Amino acid sequence: MNRSFAQFVSAFFHPLLMPTLSVVLLFQVNSYLTFTLPAEMKWLIMGLVFMNTFIFPVLFVVLLVKRKYIQSIFLDVQKERLLPFVLAFFFYSFTYYLLRRANLPPVLNSLMLGAALSVIVSLGVNFISKISIHMVGIAGVVGAFAAIGLLLNINILFLLIVLSIITGIVGTSRISMQKHTNFQLLLGGLVGFFSEFLVVYYRLG
Repeated sequence: MNRSFAQFVSAFFHPLLMPTLSVVLLFQVNSYLTFTLPAEMKWLIMGLVFMNTFIFPVLFVVLLVKRKYIQSIFLDVQKERLLPFVLAFFFYSFTYYLLRRANLPPVLNSLMLGAALSVIVSLGVNFISKISIHMVGIAGVVGAFAAIGLLLNINILFLLIVLSIITGIVGTSRISMQKHTNFQLLLGGLVGFFSEFLVVYYRLG
């Protein structure tokens, strides 16, 4: 894969953008949310998720880079991931709390709970191997919608196929940039998929 394209894929499907992508896709699929939530509420939820799970964590990571705690916002060094992971877990958990307190449909806060779980599991795995957080993120989206499709009895096969193809492209981009081994990609994919799938399936089932 061309390095420039690989860098574009890695940036576009950054792990911190995956919660926002999940919410955006959720509002597009043929589910009860499409018809029960007013447009203004959808925009408010997407804005909340985007700010709490992308903007704020990125700002904190940039601050860590400025203070020389970590070398790069891309967290390429395994031992430097602890504090950014803890920060991500905090923001994801806080977003889960806000969505739950707002008495919104539980599928929304379940997505965030699954994302928070994937971060804390990734934190543990990272002590053993440099898990691919890109794969955690995109595979988490696949896992969440696999569960949603089963539980809500809606046909999202095409969406799952597209997401699976994107997962493969993301994995290929990380390999071509020599950021991870196949094993680390597999670890990330398994952690992401099953964290989201199990949380969404058992909380909504």
